[in-house]
Amino acid sequence: MKKNDYETASYFYKKCLDVSVEDGLIKGEAEAYQGLGTCEENVLNIFYAMGHLETALEKSTDGNLEELTKNISKDLVRVY
Repeated sequence: MKKNDYETASYFYKKCLDVSVEDGLIKGEAEAYQGLGTCEENVLNIFYAMGHLETALEKSTDGNLEELTKNISKDLVRVY
């Protein structure tokens, strides 16, 4: 993401999401959705960014991941 290659970063986060879903890792799912949201935000797809970040927030809240929930909330506020 630091190289502004959001297409590759998005591909990476999608693969992370697939593995996390397959293995039942809530934290991994939340982090992957957060990454996808950030990628979409950086290419100005705000509607998709909001959707991914809202899903990330829901996952992190369900998993009682307080620190991650706080970080995702900050991202979501910025996108709104």
